[in-house]
Amino acid sequence: MTDLEQLFQERRARLTAERMLAMRDAELSSATQNFSSRAQKLCEEVDETRAEISSVIHENKKVRSDLDDATAKIKVFERRLWHSIDTIRDGFAVFDADSRMVFANKAYLSIFDGLEEIKPGVSYERLAQLLLEEGIVNIEDLTPKNWYHTFLERWNSENPEPKIIRLWNDQYVKLIDRKSDGGDVVSLGLNITSTIQDQLELKRALETAEAANRAKSVFLANMSHEIRTPLNGVIGMADILLESKLDSDQHLYTKTIKSSGETLLYFMNDLLEFAKIEVGQIQIIPRPFNLKAEIEDVLLMLKAKGYDEIISLSFIILRTYQSISKVINFELNRYSPI
Repeated sequence: MTDLEQLFQERRARLTAERMLAMRDAELSSATQNFSSRAQKLCEEVDETRAEISSVIHENKKVRSDLDDATAKIKVFERRLWHSIDTIRDGFAVFDADSRMVFANKAYLSIFDGLEEIKPGVSYERLAQLLLEEGIVNIEDLTPKNWYHTFLERWNSENPEPKIIRLWNDQYVKLIDRKSDGGDVVSLGLNITSTIQDQLELKRALETAEAANRAKSVFLANMSHEIRTPLNGVIGMADILLESKLDSDQHLYTKTIKSSGETLLYFMNDLLEFAKIEVGQIQIIPRPFNLKAEIEDVLLMLKAKGYDEIISLSFIILRTYQSISKVINFELNRYSPI
């Protein structure tokens, strides 16, 4: 190979190397641009992510602050609620689904007189046992076993009926228990001692009134019998006098005495009828009567009022079916006492 040929090859190799270097430079420049673009994009994404993180942190702080405020308010409300429940006069307690005490106010716990076992966590069965063992409840004529069985049977029923228990100190408590959907039970112990005492006093007053009413009825019956005896004598003697020889005035006086006695006797019979009405033994019997005779008897009884002054009394009976009227006049002139 000549020197010219060798120089030509070297020149061609140098040009090839320069072209490859230019290509490499172009590729490197493109890669550098791509990398710069991606780096710029990543920086923007990082900035956006930082902003989002900052916003989330801010929101998280706000939520945490709101949660702390809500928790504080709930605690205040819960404290006030339990304080209010703890100060009410009647007993209040909550039991869970396993019949264990969750909370009870002072009024509910007061009947156990400070027993250490009576606190949150104690079972309702143990409460019933302590009521019997400590003699807190008055079981009346039941045996302890029967009372305990009946007491727990009511508690375990689906809808416990209200129950009144009598304590050793003659205090009366009405138990009202309500079960929730979750199984918890709200138990109320209402002190109804004053109501029971009022009912007993009302019962005693009613018995006293009934006894007084019976005594009144007996008194009326006795008095009517005692008075009817002499009245029958007066009426009988008036009948005898009417059968004797009397002038017109004496006959009128005697008839008035008899009529007045019979009226008083009717009145005494009415007293007996009133006594029968009170015991529901009254019997109404319709009977015909002479209206004219009744009115005449009334006027005869009023005749004694004419001793001091002149009075004219009259009554009219209209009989429309006969188209006539009958007037009966009684002239009461001045009389001097016999």
